[in-house]
Amino acid sequence: MPLENSDSATASQPPQTNLDFAVACTIVALTYFVQQSLPEGSKLRYYPARLALLFALSYSVRLTSAPQLQHADQIIVVKSQHRMTLLSHGVPIRVYQVALGSGGLDPKLKQGDKKTPEGKYILDAKNPNSLFHLAFHISYPNAADKARAKAQGVAPGGDIMIHGVEKKYEYLGVFQHAYDWTEGCIALSNPEIDEFARLVPLGTPIEIKP
Repeated sequence: MPLENSDSATASQPPQTNLDFAVACTIVALTYFVQQSLPEGSKLRYYPARLALLFALSYSVRLTSAPQLQHADQIIVVKSQHRMTLLSHGVPIRVYQVALGSGGLDPKLKQGDKKTPEGKYILDAKNPNSLFHLAFHISYPNAADKARAKAQGVAPGGDIMIHGVEKKYEYLGVFQHAYDWTEGCIALSNPEIDEFARLVPLGTPIEIKP
């Protein structure tokens, strides 16, 4: 599965902002030429400048009041509640219901047990060409997972993702989490994983709890 390290959550500047800036520049230029065309001492000479100032003030208010896209800086998954919460500076900004591994709610111990791991990880890569619409790779196994697997003489496994669903099951929407069906991954609906990608940059820490 090819993995891509680009950050899909980076928001580009809205086209409307570019348009507003062009309009502002045009108005300032017209104001200057109109003002220069009026005779010295004319009271009308000051009106274009006043109008331009009012426009600048209203434009600055619009920019400061425009809603900003929040990015998550932490992810918490509570397996027993099938709940994934995105947080920004400790404040929840989005909560999802998720499907988990079909092997049960116990922590993942070895390769092939179809269980979702528990511990602290990071999102370290993404695959925009995933069979499951879009996938973010979780950095399982961590050092503790590897040590535990080695002590038990088993392979810890890997390829744990947060992903969407296959296109043929896309119609299920949020009902995809009605039961646990993954190989150990965390599943969202496709619209949810698209939103997730806009909110969560690569490198974000994720903690998976029982």
